[in-house]
Amino acid sequence: MRTFTKGAVIFAALALLATPLFAAGGQEGAAPGAKMTITWMSKNEDSWAFDMLEQKFNVDIISNGIYVNDGERVSVMLAAGEFPDVGPLWENAIEMYQDGVTRPIPKDMIRIHAPDIAKLYDRYSEGWIANTNPDNPDELLAINGIAATTDFNIFLPMTRVDWVLNVGGELPNYEEKKFPLDRFGRVYFLDEDFTLAQYEELLKAFRDGDPDGNGKNDTIPYGATNNLWRSFHQLAGAFGVPYGGNRYVDGKLYDYRIDPGLKELLIMLNRWYAEGLIDSEFASQDLRKGWDKIDAHLIGSTAEVVTYAGQAFAMDRPPNSWVHDDELGKPGAEVVVLPSLIGPNGDQGARAYRQLSADGGYRWFVNRSVSDAKLVKVLQIINYARGTDEGFIYYQYGKPGVHFDWEGEAWNSKPIARPKEDVPAGEKEVGNISVYPPFYTSDRLKFVYTADLANFADWWLNGPRGQAQSYRDARIDIKGETKLADINRKYGETMGTLYSEFFFKSVTGEIDPAAEWDSYVAEFLRNGGEELIAELEKAPLVGALRKGKLEY
Repeated sequence: MRTFTKGAVIFAALALLATPLFAAGGQEGAAPGAKMTITWMSKNEDSWAFDMLEQKFNVDIISNGIYVNDGERVSVMLAAGEFPDVGPLWENAIEMYQDGVTRPIPKDMIRIHAPDIAKLYDRYSEGWIANTNPDNPDELLAINGIAATTDFNIFLPMTRVDWVLNVGGELPNYEEKKFPLDRFGRVYFLDEDFTLAQYEELLKAFRDGDPDGNGKNDTIPYGATNNLWRSFHQLAGAFGVPYGGNRYVDGKLYDYRIDPGLKELLIMLNRWYAEGLIDSEFASQDLRKGWDKIDAHLIGSTAEVVTYAGQAFAMDRPPNSWVHDDELGKPGAEVVVLPSLIGPNGDQGARAYRQLSADGGYRWFVNRSVSDAKLVKVLQIINYARGTDEGFIYYQYGKPGVHFDWEGEAWNSKPIARPKEDVPAGEKEVGNISVYPPFYTSDRLKFVYTADLANFADWWLNGPRGQAQSYRDARIDIKGETKLADINRKYGETMGTLYSEFFFKSVTGEIDPAAEWDSYVAEFLRNGGEELIAELEKAPLVGALRKGKLEY
């Protein structure tokens, strides 16, 4: 497979602009059977996965080496007009199309040339709705990904079992009911309800006692960082707030930043901070520093991603990092994960990571220069690599017995990646046509999670209890048909600054959130909030979308 050097990327971009034949794929008029060249946005410039695709589909794939999450490089690429034939982006689909960067994709072409993807969209019907072309409802502006792994509240409260017991706390029925979340005996889930008030008492015990037994009384009760959503949205759920979204309260639609429940959360956090229950450095430390404190046994409890448990890529993150390798097997050296806490008004849950499995947030775009003939080939490749289990495994994990070994039964368990030194000499890295968009369907959780996590997802996260504790937004602009994007461009920075400043000042005690709440809400509404909510009212209802219906 050929690759772009940095200089070659610029040269190819100039050629794309100057030579119409290359812009349309370069081989549209070539003899039948000739290899078609497809440029692809991917961080993997030379890989086993691309080689397999090239052989299977008789194509020559040129990767630009750019990862979708590398924001600076993506911005430079788009500004220079260097978007390749196909690639994943976080950009607004309608804006990309209206700016002339991307082309529409007829739904009929998906059904004909990507039939397995079409079947998945028939299962997850929002896949046919998200990113619809406003000029033609029979076209999509992107290939929408599916992420059943995010269709629930993936953040939950957690702490160490022995630390709870060391300060006189209780974990009712723990030994009888604990549910394993990893194959190491490090992380367990306990299906016992706890109130926010009980949790606060535990934090006070961590503050006043010596949970880790080091004799220093240096435990920070609740770990948090300046990533407010990660640190506090689980606690916000105890006040009914779908943090990051919107909901109706007494018939009135609220953005989470002015939700009445947020006021109650801030009043509580203000008190917790004053009482030494929250990390005093939270406002100035990033996520990595927060994780490092957990690894250093400085944090008593926090809320984190439960599906990190036992995952190879996340062993340096909580919950895994709370129990070091040399502690495994020692009495109580286990992390206990709890259900969402029950708030003062009976609220229990937190906002789901995503509101829909196929909401269009994960997507592939196709360059406007791509002809129908090349689009057919692109759809065929995507169909195999993401629509079939074989392609999904090969291009996500590589070749069985070479790049990975099955955790359990072949084709019915998670692939466990081999260390590089265990991959046979001469074999290329797996690579991937792109990490995003994923096509994580519910029946593929066994490939994504280890066996314990897959069982947990099936039982809890996708079960009645877990789903009931996964808050959904009231409305979401899945089709991009409102003016929300315009409002966010005009007011987004101002609204974001107003909110974050009010949050930080409220928690740290610089202001009294109860006394200043009304004036804050009024200022937020004046600076775009009122228009934001008015546009949200025009967006489809999430509850209906989850049933395959489009209602407003």
